[in-house]
Amino acid sequence: MDVTNYVLRTHGQPIHAFDASKVGGSEILVRRARAGEKLTLLDGRDVRLHPGVLVIADRSKPMALAGIMGGLETGVTESTTSVILESAQFSPELTREAARSLGLDTDASQRFIQGVDPPGVAIALDETARLLAETASGKPSEAVADLWPGKHPPRVVPLRRKRLARLLGFDVDRDRIVDALKTLEIHLAEDWKGPDEAARFTSPTYRRDLEIEEDLIEEVARVVGYDAIPRRVTSVAGASLPLDGAEERGGSVILTRLIQAACGLGFDELLSTALVGEIPAEVLPEKGAEDLWEVQNPMSRELKHLRTSILPGLLQAAARNLRQGAREVRLVESGTVFRSSPPPLGTERIEIGLVLVGTPDPWTEPGATADRYLEFKGAIESLLGALGIDSRKSGPYHERCWSGGTGLSVSSDGKQLARLGQVAPRLAAATSLERPAWAAVLRREAGSRDRRRPRGPAGRGGRDDPTRRRKVPREREAVRRLRGRAARIGQEESGVRVGVPLPGAHTTRSGSRPGGPGIGPRAGHGSRCYSKRRRGIDRRGTALTMTVIAELDHLERKIQAAAKTLDRLRGEKRDLERENRELRDRVRTLENSVGKEKSADWKPRLHALEQERTSLLDERRAMARRVEEMLVKLSVLEKAVHA
Repeated sequence: MDVTNYVLRTHGQPIHAFDASKVGGSEILVRRARAGEKLTLLDGRDVRLHPGVLVIADRSKPMALAGIMGGLETGVTESTTSVILESAQFSPELTREAARSLGLDTDASQRFIQGVDPPGVAIALDETARLLAETASGKPSEAVADLWPGKHPPRVVPLRRKRLARLLGFDVDRDRIVDALKTLEIHLAEDWKGPDEAARFTSPTYRRDLEIEEDLIEEVARVVGYDAIPRRVTSVAGASLPLDGAEERGGSVILTRLIQAACGLGFDELLSTALVGEIPAEVLPEKGAEDLWEVQNPMSRELKHLRTSILPGLLQAAARNLRQGAREVRLVESGTVFRSSPPPLGTERIEIGLVLVGTPDPWTEPGATADRYLEFKGAIESLLGALGIDSRKSGPYHERCWSGGTGLSVSSDGKQLARLGQVAPRLAAATSLERPAWAAVLRREAGSRDRRRPRGPAGRGGRDDPTRRRKVPREREAVRRLRGRAARIGQEESGVRVGVPLPGAHTTRSGSRPGGPGIGPRAGHGSRCYSKRRRGIDRRGTALTMTVIAELDHLERKIQAAAKTLDRLRGEKRDLERENRELRDRVRTLENSVGKEKSADWKPRLHALEQERTSLLDERRAMARRVEEMLVKLSVLEKAVHA
C-alpha cells in the first residue's frame, strides 16, 4: 500500500493491488456493474451498484470500483504473499458520473477525472513492480497483460506566426517560438511554410489541454514573458495608441499618497477582489442591471459580477471583523469599478473608499459619542488636505446608499472630490452589517488637478503671503502650535457657536466679508462673521476641533508610554546598581580568601580562587557597561518627556 501511494504522488498514476489468492478464476474483467450488485469498499462502506458504474471483476463478483476505490474482500492484508497490480486509464466523464452517483471522492477519482497520461500507465506499473522487488523482496512475474484499444498518436497542433503576432500584439521570431515550445517538450513536427508562416507542433501526451492554436500561443507568451507584451489601448477599429506613462505614474502617486495618509489616520488598508456576488440595489448604476458586467462561467455565485462600487466590499469586510470580536473597524481600499456602458467596452474608474464602524475604546478615547459623523468628516478633510486641496466647499448630497439627510458632497472648482454619509440601513443589512457605519467614496481625480500657484512677494508662498507657514520639524513646536489652535477654537466656541454645515441644512456665505463663512442661519444680515485668517478659525469648525483634540490625545498617549518606559528603565538601573554592589562584596570576599590561602600555601585552591576572581571582575566590567548604556537611554528619554 505504501508503494502504490508513493507512485501515485511521484507519477500521478493510481495503482491498485489485488490479493492474487482471492481473485476467482484466472481472468480480470472490466465491465459495467449489474443491477443489484453490492460491494464492500476498503473503508468498510457498502455501496449498491448500478449499470452506470464501471467495475473491475473476476468471473463471479466485482472486486473494485474502476478509477475510484478497491474492494475489501480482495484487498491486500498482512498474510498476502502474491499480488496482482492494476494500472489503467479510465474515462474522465464516466469516472466523474460514477463518483458523483455513489457520493465518493478519492485521490484516484480526482486523478482520473483530470486525466492521466496514457503512456505513463505502463511506466508507473513498472516502477511499482521495481519498488516491491527492492523493498519487499518480491519477484516480478514475466507475464504482463497490456490492453490498449483505440491507441492514438500524439496530437499535432498548427500554429500561424501572423496569428500569434495579432493576438499578443508584438512579433516573435521563428527560432524563439520553437525554443520556447521546446522547453515545454512541444516539438516542431512540420517546418514553417506558406504566406501565414504556419508550422505544426507535436504536443506531449500528458498535456491534454493543448488542443487548438490559441493554446500554443498562450504557452509562447508564458515562456517569453507577459512583461514583454507592450502596453497599448486598442480601439474597436483596430488602431492603437500608447498609454501616457506620465499620467499613469501620476495617478499611482496620488493613490499611494491617499492610502498612506489614511493609514496615518488609523485606517487599515483592504485588498479585495473585483468580482462580487449580488450587487445591492443601493449601489446599482442608474441603468440598473443593464449596466453590469456579468461573468459567463463564474466559479461561484459570490464571484459572478464586476463591482460597480467600492462600498459593498468594504462593508462586508467590516462586518466580518466585527463578528470576529473587533470593537472598532477602520478600513480603506482603492480599486477599479466597472460599468458596461457605453458599449462595447464600457467604462472603468478608480475609487477610494473608507468606512468607520464600531465604538471607540473608552480607555483611549473617553467621552466619545456614538455618533461619529463629525470625526469621520474631519478625517476625510484631512485626507484632502494631505493632497494640498485647501479651497473646497461641502453641501447636502442625496444618494440611495446614505441614510436620509446624512449625505454630504465635497467639491472644489466645480468638481466633486468626495461624497460621504451614514450607510443606509438597507445597504448595511445587505452586507450583514448590524451596527451604524459611516463611509466615504473619493475619486482619484481629487488630487490630479494642478495645484501650482505663482510664487513671489505677491503670490501664494511668497514672503508677503499672510498664510505662509514656517517649516518646524520638531515635535515640541508642533504640540505647542496644536495646543494654541485648540485653545483659540475653544474660546471661539465658548463665545459664539461655530456653525457646521449639517446634511440637509442650507448654508449661506457672508456678504460683508469676502471669503468669510456664514455663521448661523442669517449670516450676512447683521450676524457676527469671523475671518479664517484674522481669528484663526478653520472652516471645518467643530470637525477640525475634534481632529485637533484627537491629535493631542495621540501625543499625550505617546508621552505616557515614554514615561512608563522611563520608569521601567529607572527600575532596571536600580537593579543593576544593586547587582553591582553585590559583585563588589563578592570580590572583596574573594580577595580576603585569596590572602588567607596564600598564607596557608594551598596552591591548587589558590589557583581556583584567582580564576573565580578574574571571572567576577569581568562580569563586573560588563555590568558597568550596561549601566552606562542604560544611563544614556535614560537621559534621552528624560529629554523627550520634558519636550
